Amino acid sequence: MNGHKAPKDPTVKRQGFYVMFEKEIEATKRENGIVSQEIYLNDGRLISMAKIAGNVTDEEILALLKSAKGFRKLVHSIGISVRAKNHEETIEAVFQMYGKKDQYGGGTLIHMPVIANGAETILNLDDITWSEDDDIPGKLSFDLVTEGELAKASVKLYLHDGYKAPEVPQEKPAVLEGAAYEEMIAKSFLYKGDASRIKNVIRKAREGKEV
Repeated sequence: MNGHKAPKDPTVKRQGFYVMFEKEIEATKRENGIVSQEIYLNDGRLISMAKIAGNVTDEEILALLKSAKGFRKLVHSIGISVRAKNHEETIEAVFQMYGKKDQYGGGTLIHMPVIANGAETILNLDDITWSEDDDIPGKLSFDLVTEGELAKASVKLYLHDGYKAPEVPQEKPAVLEGAAYEEMIAKSFLYKGDASRIKNVIRKAREGKEV
């Protein structure tokens, strides 16, 4: 069953966490002729992605990711960004729920056209017509244009009010000057080496001797 296909940006930027961040994707030719990268979410994979990419440790949030019902209760909107060599290219992102009775054909399919320039496209899940057969989050795929094409994709889940996303640690910029930096550089030299042999070769060359 197909869900709503037109992305719509939420008016308020919500709390959320990544399940993919700058993940390299590659277009592989499928039996139906489409070239895509498929990422499976079932069997605990989505939970692992949330833990690794999103730093999620809240057991309630992780439990809600196990089912379609829990996913809809937790997730307000999905943000997807893709960067490819051709920034004007449109890549189709497809989020699939697996069904209870018809696992691969009965669940909702959410189509999101995303411009491959790195800008985030956000889809509000309130606009989706959900299938009654939805069971679990099943698969995320990216339909690219050319076989073997590479891109980088990020997927962020924005949460309904009442759920709090984990803090994402910010890396401090490297300080490339000062006493601490000089001390670090000094400690990085394990062995200065012995240049006497190369000096002898240079000396012989200058004197016209065979080297």
